[in-house]
Parts: sequence; structure tokens; C-alpha cells
Amino acid sequence: CTFSFELPLEPQENVRRSTQRLGVQVRDLRFLIVDDSAVGRASVAQALHPWAPAVAFASSIAGARARVFEADAAGRGFHVAFVDAGFGDDALAFAAAITPAACVMLVDKNRLHAEEARVRDAGGVLLAKPVRAKEVYKALLSTVSPEPVTPTPTPSPEALPDLSGLRVLLVDDAAENRFLLSTMLGRSGCTIDVVGT
Repeated sequence: CTFSFELPLEPQENVRRSTQRLGVQVRDLRFLIVDDSAVGRASVAQALHPWAPAVAFASSIAGARARVFEADAAGRGFHVAFVDAGFGDDALAFAAAITPAACVMLVDKNRLHAEEARVRDAGGVLLAKPVRAKEVYKALLSTVSPEPVTPTPTPSPEALPDLSGLRVLLVDDAAENRFLLSTMLGRSGCTIDVVGT
């Protein structure tokens, strides 16, 4: 049995042109991604890839503080930090302390409403996990653009297509890809058989 699907993608040139609305050149910005999950760090970096070649990583708040200190000492401080809100109060304290850099807090989509006030009080911008390139771009607009950007609500699980009854064979040699794809497909109700090398 063979199946196929179409995935419409916009040309990268459109994304590059739209970055001119920021009033700054996104390619000149430096980003720090703080997440204890390698998959989480990789997904944000992948979403930033079309616009941001200068990305640094930390797997803890202590590591993030060290990266900020090193970057500031070298005169190349970060402009935007993406921080996993799962670090709790330490993440909020870090977000409040890294001025003049802007902070985007990565929050599990099921906890968006619960974390909203705390994150905004710390001066952060919310971004639902798992991240999507379009939402990362909107978060960038709201942190480096003087004009407010209205966030797009995260679709509810009911909005996902119902694929129950379908059985999908997922073959990929990268563990991160297997994890992300099986998570995304699993939300649609299908049965997934995963094969790696």
C-alpha cells in the first residue's frame, strides 16, 4: 500500500523580504536558545535558520548566564533569548535580568494561559511549544519591532485532522526527527510504526 501527501511551502525569498519590516536586519541579530531538551533546542534553531545564522545554545539557566557573560565580555551580546519556561522561577528571573536583550519564553501549549501573566510580568513574550517557524517569526516581530503584533492563537487539538484508523510507517535515521514526527502524527490519532537505524 502506498500513500502520499502534499506539503505546500512558501519560497524562502518571501520570508527574507518580509524581514525588512523589522526595521533591523534579522541576519545581524544574535540569539541564545536555552532548553534542557536537545530536541527543543534543535527545533527553535531550525525555525530560526532562514533568518538567523548567529545562534548559541545552553541546556541550563546557569549555562545560559555563562553564555551571556561570555558574549557580553566579547562585545557581542545577544539580542533575543529563547528560554524554556520549564525552568520555572529561574527562567523568569533570567528573562527579567538579561536586558537589553528581549526574551521569548517557550511554553508548552497546554500551559499557555497558566503562564501568561507571569511571563509578561517578567518582560517576556510567549511562544507555544512545539514551535513553528511562522510563530517564531511573529515572536521576533514582537520583540524587535516597535509595532505591536497580535499573536495568532494556537490551534486546539480538535482542529487537527482525525487520522484515526490510519497506520503510518515512519522511517528516519535521526532520533530527533522520529520523535518530532511521531509526536505530531500521534496527535492526529493514527497508529505509528517507527523504524530507525
